[in-house]
Amino acid sequence: MPSTIEKYAIDYNDNKVIELKNSTDSFASAANYLNKMGWKKNEPCFKKVSLKPDIPKKNFKYISKENKI
Repeated sequence: MPSTIEKYAIDYNDNKVIELKNSTDSFASAANYLNKMGWKKNEPCFKKVSLKPDIPKKNFKYISKENKI
């Protein structure tokens, strides 16, 4: 994570400090990361994956609306 911050974080509000707890810097940094990873405008930034059925659902932290437990 520190190397990701070092590579992609942006001081968008130009106050000479990268403040990822500040929404301006954090949103700009996230956008910069997605851009550098090759994301294109109007394309999804997530990829649907299939998991093996033997993975316990209790280990899932986030569940999409489409895949409710």
